[in-house]
Amino acid sequence: MRHANILISFSMLTIFTWGSAAYAAEGNPPVVHTASWWDQASYEKKVNAVKSLINHYKENGVTIRKDPEFYVSELDLGRMSGDPKVFVTPIGEHLKTLFIMYRDFGNAENPDDLIREVLGEDEYRSYVDDNSAETLEMNYQQWLQENTNVSGI
Repeated sequence: MRHANILISFSMLTIFTWGSAAYAAEGNPPVVHTASWWDQASYEKKVNAVKSLINHYKENGVTIRKDPEFYVSELDLGRMSGDPKVFVTPIGEHLKTLFIMYRDFGNAENPDDLIREVLGEDEYRSYVDDNSAETLEMNYQQWLQENTNVSGI
């Protein structure tokens, strides 16, 4: 099963997460793992890297409620897409964008406003047409059932 259409065109994701200096200047965590690290890391190390980032955001008042394993599977799918642009920036930048795109970056801002900020108005309209909050949640719940035999959190 493919989660919505959120292979969010990983080349699109690369464009939106480009500027590492700006990312760090905004107080984001220094998750500097690269594609080569990700490709060679064990599943456990990948999960721990995502957990670490989620914990960083939690300590700074941002709630990420989806499982780290879910985001590991999304990043693995992105790497398998064959797009050489995936992970030319730190993995943490891609994760933050995925959190936002999945409406899972709980910082008290409207999730759609965050997506619009990341994508711009035209891309936002195209994205939300195929990825409503309900659709994304339904796909996540299906992923939970398929991967953990748990429904809901």
